[in-house]
Amino acid sequence: MHTVWAKSLDGGRMAATHALGLIIAGVVVAFAISQFRYYFALTKFSESQFPGETERDRHFFKRQAWRRVQIAALSGIAGGCMLAGLFVPYGSYPRLFALFWVAVGLFGVWVVALALVDCVATWLHFAEERQVNEAKRLALRYKIDKFQKDALHARDELERADENSDKTDRK
Repeated sequence: MHTVWAKSLDGGRMAATHALGLIIAGVVVAFAISQFRYYFALTKFSESQFPGETERDRHFFKRQAWRRVQIAALSGIAGGCMLAGLFVPYGSYPRLFALFWVAVGLFGVWVVALALVDCVATWLHFAEERQVNEAKRLALRYKIDKFQKDALHARDELERADENSDKTDRK
């Protein structure tokens, strides 16, 4: 069984598998570099470059950018490890090969865990934002209702005053 697997790796299918691995690892590295550059630039933004945002939102966006810089850097490292792993010989050192790819897999799990932390942090931020907006909406609704009630009360008083003045004018 071992020799059949080793022969199939050295056969013509290996070239296609190797090329596909190079493409996937290259895409991961390229995407990680572009994301790293973008989010690292965001971390350098000054407070004035977040117009119309509250202090809380500016702080959140800065922390989010740093989290995503870390994710992009680790993704780039994982992509580099994937590229390096394509050149680790299987036949000569099967344990090293397996250990290397297990380590790359665990590194990928770490990147996914960081991405999930970022996802949860974003979800919590916007859940809190929804609560703040709902509280503001309810406060405005209360003010509108109070204004409407006061306006109706003032109108009723004016109507009563007009009725009283009409009654005194008739006498």
